[in-house]
Amino acid sequence: MTAVAAVCSLSTAAVALILFLRLRSANLDGRRRLSGAKAPDDFPGRTYQLICVSVDAGLLANAGPGGLAQVEVCGREARDPYRSVAELIDWLTRQAGAMTYQEICELIKGVYQLGQSLRAPEADIQLCLEPLIARIKQANVGGSAVARVECVRPGTILDPGTMAPLNYGARVIQPLGVLVYDSAGKVLGKAKVLCG
Repeated sequence: MTAVAAVCSLSTAAVALILFLRLRSANLDGRRRLSGAKAPDDFPGRTYQLICVSVDAGLLANAGPGGLAQVEVCGREARDPYRSVAELIDWLTRQAGAMTYQEICELIKGVYQLGQSLRAPEADIQLCLEPLIARIKQANVGGSAVARVECVRPGTILDPGTMAPLNYGARVIQPLGVLVYDSAGKVLGKAKVLCG
């Protein structure tokens, strides 16, 4: 009986060591991929923090030895130039300094996709979005100044007046954008959402 317990204990320790090494490798991979990001704010640092929090929460236990390169992007649109989380991080690194409204909206979508793919807590996704929301507030949309930006929460009932659904359903299961308003409350930008 003692031999069986010892073998089980060694097996558990070996699995724990393998998972620890995978998590460490994924964190280092995320840092390396983001190392060249240039932005006017702390967006790259917040993105790295989102990766670390998510990876530490146990994401890669089922991802295999390929780490971030084996995690498929959730909510990916056909035109998106990335398929895996590793490719998405590379794309976020290249686009990190975006300042036009459309480019910032694409970055926001990428952050939502990254968070969903890594199973990140909603609060950590929101922290990563804050610098991008600040950038949107400085942008003009069709000649109008942005007065307010709102995030859509998962579980919200679909509102076709403010949201652009990418599929059918009554409730938002994954936001991919934000709501943008002018000072009069007019919708300047609808939030892309996936519904269910």
